[in-house]
Amino acid sequence: MRTDRQVRELTRRGRAALGEDAFAAAYGKGWELDGKTAVTEVDPARREEP
Repeated sequence: MRTDRQVRELTRRGRAALGEDAFAAAYGKGWELDGKTAVTEVDPARREEP
C-alpha cells in the first residue's frame, strides 16, 4: 500500500538517490513486471558488485 509509512520512506529514499526522473522511470517499469519477474529483478544474489 502506497500510504504505508515504510513504503513512503523507501520511495523518498529512492527519489533522493536516483533523482525524480530516474526514479519515476524505474518505478513505472517495476509496475509493468509480473510478480515472478519482479522478484527475480530484486534478488540480492543478482546484484552486481560496484
